[in-house]
Amino acid sequence: MEILSTDTELDITYKLNSLELSVWLKHLNRLKKEINFLEKMITLDVDGQLGDDKVLQQLNSMMKQADTLSSKFKKYQHTKPDQNLCEDFKCDLDILKMHELQRDSYLDYLNEYRLLKNRIHQLLYGRKAVVNIEALKYA
Repeated sequence: MEILSTDTELDITYKLNSLELSVWLKHLNRLKKEINFLEKMITLDVDGQLGDDKVLQQLNSMMKQADTLSSKFKKYQHTKPDQNLCEDFKCDLDILKMHELQRDSYLDYLNEYRLLKNRIHQLLYGRKAVVNIEALKYA
């Protein structure tokens, strides 16, 4: 991403939002790989330590949600309005609000997934993993 000296704050925000969206898509792809690994680990649980069918169902649900979010973000990436066509401030605000909604759905998904991973960690080690959810939120 290149920020030019002629870019306004709004231009920079648009560029950062586009970069952020591509990061979300890459992260969701990595999470899907991780979910596949966790599903295999739980399915192949020989000693029955992780024998919680509900966790397997939740992982399956998280995979579907990740697929849905990926599709939603790809569609958003290709159909979002061109900010250069905005003639007034309201148009810019609408585009920024739409991105905020996308961000909220991404962060909600991450929070739900971290709770599930915490549950798996607790099944494995008998204690919850320490996670600072507030660190995920943007200032």
